[in-house]
Formats: sequence, structure tokens, C-alpha cells
Amino acid sequence: QVVIVGDEGRGQFEQAAGLRYDPFLITLAVTADQQAALRHLAPWIAAMKPVDDRATAYVCQKFVCHPPITSAEGLSRSLAPKA
Repeated sequence: QVVIVGDEGRGQFEQAAGLRYDPFLITLAVTADQQAALRHLAPWIAAMKPVDDRATAYVCQKFVCHPPITSAEGLSRSLAPKA
């Protein structure tokens, strides 16, 4: 699962997440208003904050979210298949 929060630079993160085919990857890009609306249903999403007011990605696997990723290149590396 990838959650993208923040507005500035969001398109680059969405593109990075969409470039790699993975039928099991769920990507959710949310605005601050959408995060607030989800706070009762998915409080962990409401807790995810943009870093330095820029788009930030959170990659979560097996019920664990990794540290925030602040660049589209970092997200691409994170989603790359592991050898």
C-alpha cells in the first residue's frame, strides 16, 4: 500500500507509483480534507503528514509503514522488485 499526502509535487509521486506494474499495489493519494474525512474510518491515514509541506509517500507492507519518502525517485526505489 502506498499513501501519498500533500499537494506540492503529488503528480510526480503518482507517476512513480504508476510506472511499475504490480497488481497487488494499492495507491491512495489524499488531500488534507480527504484525510480529515477518513480519520474515523482509517485513523492511521489521518496521522500521515507531508514533510516540509511537500508531497510525501508512505509505503506500508504487512501492517508496517516505513519512514516517509520525500522524493519520487525514493518511492521508485522503494517499489522496485527486491532481488
